[in-house]
Amino acid sequence: MKACETLGIQLERVCGEKATCGKCKVRVEEGFHQEIYSSQKHLSPMVEEEREFFSQHSDLTGYRLACLARVMGDVVIFVPEDSRLTKHIAWKGLTERFVSLLPVVRKYYVEVPPFGREGVGREGARADFESLVSEITTRFALSDLRADHYVLRALPSLLRETEGKVTVTVWMNKEIVKIEPGYWDVNLGVAIDVGTTSIAAYLCDLVNGQTLAAEVMSNPQIRFGEDVISRISYAILAPNGLEELQIIVIDGLNTLLSQVTKQAGFQPKDISDVCIVGNTCMHHFLLGLTPYGLSRAPYRAVVQRALDIKARELGLDLSPSVYAYFLPTVASFVGADAVGVMLAMEPNLEAETVLTIDLGTNGELILSGEGRLLCTSCACGPAFEGGQVSSGMRATAGAIEKVRIDPDTLEVKFQVVGSPSWSDGQRKTNAKGICGSGIIDVVAEMLRAGIIHADGRFDSSISSPRLRQTAQGTSVFVIAWAHETALDRDITISNSDVRAIQLAKAAVYAGASVLLRKVGKTLPDKVLLAGSFGTSLDVDSCRTIGLFPGCDEVYAVGNAAGNGARLCLLNREKRLEAESMVQKVEHLELAKEKEFSRIFLEALSLGQYKPLASTKGSMKDL
Repeated sequence: MKACETLGIQLERVCGEKATCGKCKVRVEEGFHQEIYSSQKHLSPMVEEEREFFSQHSDLTGYRLACLARVMGDVVIFVPEDSRLTKHIAWKGLTERFVSLLPVVRKYYVEVPPFGREGVGREGARADFESLVSEITTRFALSDLRADHYVLRALPSLLRETEGKVTVTVWMNKEIVKIEPGYWDVNLGVAIDVGTTSIAAYLCDLVNGQTLAAEVMSNPQIRFGEDVISRISYAILAPNGLEELQIIVIDGLNTLLSQVTKQAGFQPKDISDVCIVGNTCMHHFLLGLTPYGLSRAPYRAVVQRALDIKARELGLDLSPSVYAYFLPTVASFVGADAVGVMLAMEPNLEAETVLTIDLGTNGELILSGEGRLLCTSCACGPAFEGGQVSSGMRATAGAIEKVRIDPDTLEVKFQVVGSPSWSDGQRKTNAKGICGSGIIDVVAEMLRAGIIHADGRFDSSISSPRLRQTAQGTSVFVIAWAHETALDRDITISNSDVRAIQLAKAAVYAGASVLLRKVGKTLPDKVLLAGSFGTSLDVDSCRTIGLFPGCDEVYAVGNAAGNGARLCLLNREKRLEAESMVQKVEHLELAKEKEFSRIFLEALSLGQYKPLASTKGSMKDL
């Protein structure tokens, strides 16, 4: 694995190098290659985990798992397409929200008089900082200003180079965090959503409130595991594990900041304010806080309250005195991202009962109505994001995101991320695997067509070339034939893949049901699907498998967590609102709820809700 990284080749490692996913498989090319003799013998011997994996995949002769194989001599390695870590392109778009502009940072242009003009008192000429503050106080009625010591260090030379003409950035009307030469009317802020799978950044103009640019990237911590549990284990058990996790995510953020500012024609140093949301684990990793308390009951975070941290303390490539604001967390695994969602959705507790679902490796559920605001989290596992699925992948180029199966012929057509057209069964596509929305489609379509039963078992009486038995005696259904894919091998769904979806959807359904029962309801009036994954879901497929309690009105609300961060960036009163909301929300630990286990077991059954005939059941944009 390290040899590949040294050469700039990033490999998939969904399981966090635990040798269970097989996504990092590579093939050793035997023989001479440009005077290099390559052989399997030049790698460390297979260990038991590797032998077990390849015993179930007899078609992978000559392959090794990069996470376990060690280079002992000269080898030439072929990295197949599906083993390469590709750019994450699932879009974390924002929906429009109107908010009055009241940013925490403002800019003031001043001209400090040349030395000697303001006179000399009994103690001599006035100091540089006092001269600056005097001008700001006189012109803008700001008093009791202080300055970060990095600002003070740069102040003397800057005043002399500009003849006292500078633009001062003031934070919260009390601290000078940046001084720029001359007149500078650009005031930029960035809202960041640090997700388990991807990170999104939104560059905003703090003068007019516009979003100038947006960028998204894969969370580079994926190399340590697809899910938060794998990363918690690494942080606690590996030497310098927590430090590695923090460094790699900070490096990723710096790359993202460079990209998003370049897109708008600026530089990271032009940013004056930052707002950050993320689940509790991502929050802790970014701050370098130990996740030990989250690794076992009662799942305690290090800190809950909102934080203002200097950019330099985090290692962000911004002006060193600029603050990064971290929204507060709720409790255990309900983090600042859930607070961002609540802030963006502006729940009316006295109106209809609204269930908001933010799906991912960790699913956050928020319920408002009947005068109450409740939230919880459920461990979905990585199935919704392509993990734990034999042909699964994230929503990158080549991922199958939509699937339809003819119930009579069992023929399949699919659509790949970024492609406007459906497959026709004849032409080659760039399909390399199947992402979360496609997997839900597949399970729903197989259920409708009778290929699988409600308990997830395949119907063995069906005769179709697409339904076959593997050498290990398990059933698989072919979604894409080898000649249709970029891999030249079939893309299939197995019994264990269906089971992974059953477990994930049962957790969501049971969690939502527990919340609803707390307010005396069995069904919500409205369901809001947050996040990029929610935007790409087919609602009828969700209903068909019973992903959430049935509801006629389902809306996609985009990246609500990122939107919450943006609102805090544009209006500082939203930060107070977020901090107040954390005190009001009722947090439920599902493990302590007696009904959860029973509902979870019942919800493992597929097909609890049939698709509605009316158009009201279609996904809508809110």
